[in-house]
Amino acid sequence: MLSGAIPLSIFNLSSLTHLSLDHNMLDKASLPPNIGEFLPNLVQLTLQNNSFEGPIPASLGNALVLEVIDLSSNNLSGQIPTSLGKLLNLTVLNLQNNQLVARDKQDWEFFSALINCRSLQWLQLRGNSLSGQVP
Repeated sequence: MLSGAIPLSIFNLSSLTHLSLDHNMLDKASLPPNIGEFLPNLVQLTLQNNSFEGPIPASLGNALVLEVIDLSSNNLSGQIPTSLGKLLNLTVLNLQNNQLVARDKQDWEFFSALINCRSLQWLQLRGNSLSGQVP
């Protein structure tokens, strides 16, 4: 039942490895654009079932030890960043039930970038506005 914004002081905890704030009522704010630079040791990021808006920060690709990203059931929009393809240890990528878009070949480039994520076991994209041809 947490509400309001994520305190910015959390992003000063550069040794943080797990951040789980799922199933709350956190503000309709966007995720910090530099989250992957602020939290370089993050292994697990679970923020599902909140009200986050805006794009998925491309800087998540800089948190190179990330294994789990669950941003499902928010109001995230825009394209899925290709930088997620830099996450070689990624096993779970759950982005379902957002407002993410892919309409043309350029928007689908993230899918080809994920080929680098050789440990990826679970990819959830349903419930978004993805259309066109899957590469």
